Amino acid sequence: MYRSRPVSLALVGLFIWLTGCTSYKQIQLGEVSDYAKVRVTQTDGERETIHQPVVEADSIKGQVNEGAEYADWVTLAIPVDDVGKLEAVGTNTASTVLLVIGFAAVVFFGMVVAACNGFECG
Repeated sequence: MYRSRPVSLALVGLFIWLTGCTSYKQIQLGEVSDYAKVRVTQTDGERETIHQPVVEADSIKGQVNEGAEYADWVTLAIPVDDVGKLEAVGTNTASTVLLVIGFAAVVFFGMVVAACNGFECG
């Protein structure tokens, strides 16, 4: 089996870039529709991340991804009485940039070490 170290490093970098540094801040019920994604923690401890949330009547409605292989978006409604905590989902841009720069530095250092392996560098 052939393994390419640069390809593996690139895939890890892509994973880091896509996941980024996610941050959550607590919000009030009236702010739900101001955000593209909210994390709802129910009173029983279960959590759901809802996309395009809106408050209608006595529940928070939005889309959740239920599919593992394909994106199967399903509408979910959570009664307001069952909501324990609401959090806005966002990315921490500064942390993500620092993470990507750090990853690039590690990759560069690894390439220099690999290039100098068995040779006199410097």
